Amino acid sequence: MTSILRQKCSNNSLTAATTPPPILAVVNCHLEGHPHQYAARIKQLQHSMEDLAKQKSTHSIPLNGLLISGDFNCELQSSACSTYLRIGRVGRKGGL
Repeated sequence: MTSILRQKCSNNSLTAATTPPPILAVVNCHLEGHPHQYAARIKQLQHSMEDLAKQKSTHSIPLNGLLISGDFNCELQSSACSTYLRIGRVGRKGGL
């Protein structure tokens, strides 16, 4: 699930007219649980990131931050998914 959140400014805020509010994307993943399904987890993560990139470009959304959460069902220090998350892209088209 992907959600894009924009900070709501109060009516009394002087900066609301001059500064656009911060925008945060939240991606919640529940990746394949079978220990030997590495490729399936990578494809699922890649699809989530491609979906976010598509939403970002379609709606011209200037993201200020990205939070990826969920059950990755993999080792966080040594898996392909964790490596891709550290470098910020999954495949050639999955970067933001």
